[in-house]
Amino acid sequence: MLRALADAGAPVSVEEVHRALAGAADLVTVYRGMEDFARVGVVRRHPLESGKNLWALEAAGGAHHHHVICRECGHADELDGCEAAKFESAARRLGYRDVSHVFEIYGVCPSCASKEHDRR
Repeated sequence: MLRALADAGAPVSVEEVHRALAGAADLVTVYRGMEDFARVGVVRRHPLESGKNLWALEAAGGAHHHHVICRECGHADELDGCEAAKFESAARRLGYRDVSHVFEIYGVCPSCASKEHDRR
């Protein structure tokens, strides 16, 4: 599963990981594996607007970042930095512990926007 994520090079769905495994694990095992890997910090969940998740390896020593994800094709680009950290700090000041956040931005990528424009 981790090799499939590494080979993908971008956030992918559980179904894409499952296809890459070519029958080496069933779909339920892949779902459970992604959850387990996320729990120990090896992979990162990227929730989509639809409620579905994409998954990617957590970069060792890499800077925390987020993504902008195309609503049409699902392409994801990394966004440097994280402004949400100030909200985590505010939550800690209120006494919350084990604080984390999930934050992704959605739009239509230039390629899909161009295709849409061409159809008009």
